[in-house]
Amino acid sequence: MKGRVVYYLESFVIFLFAIIGCLFMIINSFILIIRKGPGAFFKVNRREAPPKCLLDAALGEHGYVVLKSGIKIHYVANGDPKNPLMLMLHGFPEFWYSWRHQLKHFCDKYYVVAVDNRGYGQSTKPKGVAEYTLNKLGEDVKQTVEALGRKSCVLVGHDWGGAIAWHVASKYPQVVDKLIALNGPHPSGYRRFVRTHFSQVIKSWYISFYQIPFLPEYLARCADYGVIDLCLRGKQAGVRNRDRITKEDIEAFKHNFDEPGSLTCAINYYRASARIRPAGKYEPIRAPTLVIWGLDDVALDPAMIVEFAKDTPNMVVRYIPNASHWVQQDEPDLCNRYMREFLK
Repeated sequence: MKGRVVYYLESFVIFLFAIIGCLFMIINSFILIIRKGPGAFFKVNRREAPPKCLLDAALGEHGYVVLKSGIKIHYVANGDPKNPLMLMLHGFPEFWYSWRHQLKHFCDKYYVVAVDNRGYGQSTKPKGVAEYTLNKLGEDVKQTVEALGRKSCVLVGHDWGGAIAWHVASKYPQVVDKLIALNGPHPSGYRRFVRTHFSQVIKSWYISFYQIPFLPEYLARCADYGVIDLCLRGKQAGVRNRDRITKEDIEAFKHNFDEPGSLTCAINYYRASARIRPAGKYEPIRAPTLVIWGLDDVALDPAMIVEFAKDTPNMVVRYIPNASHWVQQDEPDLCNRYMREFLK
């Protein structure tokens, strides 16, 4: 009975914030139309050719694996394939390129593989919200490790990639030698925290807004994929070191979403998380775990890390002041140093 009450209460809060978020976004859109003009607001540039930064051979070689499920995963790999595997999972609204600094840095000791998660970049984009549950995303990771000819890896995740990495470390402990999560929440730790901290409910308003069909995708494309600019280089949410994400980098992220349906696939992660709970409970994570957290994250309260510790007895935390949610791009040298120290 208690569980059902909590479910209905959470559903009501999601519905309420979806309506509030919808009104906020519509009002904000009208303001932008007035400021920029209709032509600039509704303009979307086509990006058929990738920017030069995506063709940088120093980042690694492109490849694909086809999983047992039939999903094709695109990746970029750097380093000697004989070295231990370091598998990297990105978040929203990103793709493999968000790991460009780490692909170069760790290739001396590891076979570093940065994937496009399902629904992103050149990976398969299945239709339907149910295709983007944590159970399916986690199974993708397990099968990717196997498809690369490995039994386990150092698993690194940021944002949604972090949530997936926590999930994999709990559900498939044999696959994860060490876990590194960068501004990415443990799924059950996040749920416990958000139930007792209304401030995090407010920070997560966009998750409720994303439950609305069609409108989030449409508004995200407006102003030439303005959501990318706001997220990665905006004054509130963007990187604090603005030179870390250049205009060319922004073009790369926008090129990633240029294929029709890409935004829907990415937003379906949020829709699935609110509608379909992972099967079974989360077991304590046995793998040594490093959490790196940029303290200027406008979406995730660092206080929730206390909840992560309840499920992760062998956990080390490194906070980075004056770093945004996009911590591995905002402070790549410091992130790389903390990761290197942890992996010794």
